[in-house]
Parts: sequence; C-alpha cells; structure tokens
Amino acid sequence: MGQVLHLDFEHSSPIATETDGHKDGAITWDLRWGNLDGTPSGDNLATIRNYLENTIQPGDVYLFRRHVTVHPEDAQLKLRTWEIDHNGSDPMWFKIQAEYSTKRDKQDDDADGFETLVKIGHRTSDAQRPAIFNAFAKPLTNTADTIHGGLSRTATLHVYEIRAWFPARDYNAAPPYPYIDPPSWITEISNHVNSDTVGISQVGNPLTADYWPPFTALAKDFRFNDEPVELYEFEWWEFSGAVICDPDGHEIVLPNRGYTEYVYRDAETGLAIDPWDYDPTLLFGTAPNQQRKHTKTRRNIKTSGEDTAEKSWLDAWGRQVEAPVINTTTIGNGSVNQNGTQLGVAGYSFTTELHQGAGITIVGAGKSGRPLHTRITGVVTEGGELVTIETPARTTALQKPVHLPGVIVTQELLQPLATFFGTVPGML
Repeated sequence: MGQVLHLDFEHSSPIATETDGHKDGAITWDLRWGNLDGTPSGDNLATIRNYLENTIQPGDVYLFRRHVTVHPEDAQLKLRTWEIDHNGSDPMWFKIQAEYSTKRDKQDDDADGFETLVKIGHRTSDAQRPAIFNAFAKPLTNTADTIHGGLSRTATLHVYEIRAWFPARDYNAAPPYPYIDPPSWITEISNHVNSDTVGISQVGNPLTADYWPPFTALAKDFRFNDEPVELYEFEWWEFSGAVICDPDGHEIVLPNRGYTEYVYRDAETGLAIDPWDYDPTLLFGTAPNQQRKHTKTRRNIKTSGEDTAEKSWLDAWGRQVEAPVINTTTIGNGSVNQNGTQLGVAGYSFTTELHQGAGITIVGAGKSGRPLHTRITGVVTEGGELVTIETPARTTALQKPVHLPGVIVTQELLQPLATFFGTVPGML
C-alpha cells in the first residue's frame, strides 16, 4: 500500500458567516499518493479513503487527520464531508473536496465523538530571570574574576492563552442527555513544565505550529467555569488557561557557593580523601573492588577561625575550593545532536576532578539557535573530548563555540514535569 507523499491545499473559498451565526468554508486539497520510491501504488480510491480515515502514523508530518479535519485558517470549522477523486491523468495525484462548518448536529456528534472546541491566542511578556552570563555567553564578573551576585536579565516569554469548551452533557446518551463533569486531569497539570516537545498552533496545523522543547513550556492558571455555557445549541464546560514558554527554558543555573562544606575521610585511617575515587554507596559499608569505605561530614566553613561571613565556592562534591579563575574565551568548537546530552569538543581534555558539575555554554544548541546554558554531569572518558550535559540540546549544534567559565554550578527545575500532548487542549 502507498502513503501520503504530499498534502497541501490548492484553493480555499472565503469563510462565510450564515444568518444563524454558524460559519462555512470549503477547501480543495492536493494529495500525492504513491510508493516511497516515487512510483504509483496502484491503490484504488476506496483503499486510499479507508487509509486516510482510519490510519494514524506517528511522526508523519503529512498526517491526514491533523491537516484536513480542521480548517487551516479557522480551527473552529470542523470537517463535515469530503470526497476524493483523481486529479488529471497522473496516477499519483488526487483531489480532495472538503467542506467545513461550525454547525453541528446529533449525527455528526455520534460519528466524531463530539470534539472539543479550542481557541489559542499568542502574545509576548517580559520576566526577570537570574543572570550569571551576558548576551554573548560570557560570565558576569568584575576584574578580580568574581561573579556578580543578585543580577537579573529580562527574558521575553511567549504566552499562549487557551480557551476550550468540553461537552457538559453526554450527547451520545438518550435524552435528556445527563450532565458530565469536566475532565479534572487538565487542571491538575497547572504549574507543571512540559516533559516532551510540544507544538502549539492557533489553527491546529502542525506545519505552522510553534514547537517547544522539553522544560520550556509552563502550564499556568488552568481552570473551568462554575456553570456550563450554551454554544452552538449545546452546553459546554468552558476552560481557560495559559502556556508560558521561555526559549531559554524554565530551569535556573546558579553558582555553587555556600557557607558549609562536606569533608570526606577514609573510614579506617581518618585521612581526607578525594570523593570521586570512592563509590558514594559504600558509606560505612564493605568495600568491594579495592574501594574502601569512607565517611562524609558537613561542617561550617571557617575564616581565621570564625564561621565565614561570605559564601565560598564549592566543587561538585560540596567541598570548599579556591575562587575560580574565570575563563572568558572559548575552549574550542563542540557538537551535540538535538535532544542529545553527549557533547564532544574537538581537541579538549575533560577530567572528572576539574569538570564534574562545571557550568558550560554551547552556542547554537538552544531553541532557534540560542546559547544553551547548562552543566556537565559526567566525563565519558578521563582526559577525553566527550562529556554528558544536564539539559538536552534544543537544536543540533555542529562545531559551535563552547564556553567553559571555570565555575561549578547547580541547575534546578522548580516545577514538576507533565506530558502536554493529549492533555492540554490544542497541543500537538
């Protein structure tokens, strides 16, 4: 069987508002159908129609249901009827005549499961975010290489305001159609961040949607109205909320400083040890593979015998270290794949002692080619060119400048994660 090779609309009639208030529209779609090698499939019209109506292929950018069943210029208009026919003499080109309307009737609602109506607005808003890097991915320091504390930057957020209507009655049941509760699981993801890439489109078209990588979209102020509203001669629960998207992500990256530190000692000799040489699961335990048991104790950092009045720099294991020498130049060019967490920097040598937990910036690996600020979570091979990073790359970056300021940082996501697709109305 063949598959969709191309789908686009050839002609769209103007959307008309009828006297009773509903809207109608019609579109002629061009469909190219055939084998992947560009040859005709020989499938008849009935076979193609059945495939389009009943088959969903995840990841297919020309997914029929995502395109044709919603009018691309107004998502309120749903597909009411459609026919497919040959388009000229070419056996691989077909024409779909589709009619759309906001008007609903009982037969349609039984057939399509009474779909949710969705409207999405889009605006931008400013917000303050903690800042330790400037616009050129360089750390914000004074001439003594001290990072300025308490600074913030103005971030441009994308706010998608969502309104949706869910059936308030079971119109597939017998009259008088009993009331049903609104889906409570929608409001339960308010103040959650997206765990997977999510597409947002005002017209429900995946080709024109804005796609937001994991950790960049925040659900906010999700709620339902107290009583059903009447719309298109049916009763609905009205939903409203917003998805707030930050191109730089909703994580925060902060310098790793504090007033206390950890001290690691060999449990048998009492001597201080380097924690990366010992398995942390062996605290007070039996040491296999020649790794000895050890202890970890927290204590206040002292200056001249007194508790320090200023925060001290800490390494990835919580030990006090000297103030770092800030590096404001690049360490070389690196590469990382979209959604990948392994970064390679040609010609650079990484070690666990120096680079575990270090802040790192990869130019071009953020959304739409922005810098990606994150931290190193591990060194793949001691002295090698590969490390793992905490935030997956939001864009593939090949041979892009990499900045390693020389400071250990912490990275935090303050909101829990949730899946938006199939949960938040209008998400693709």
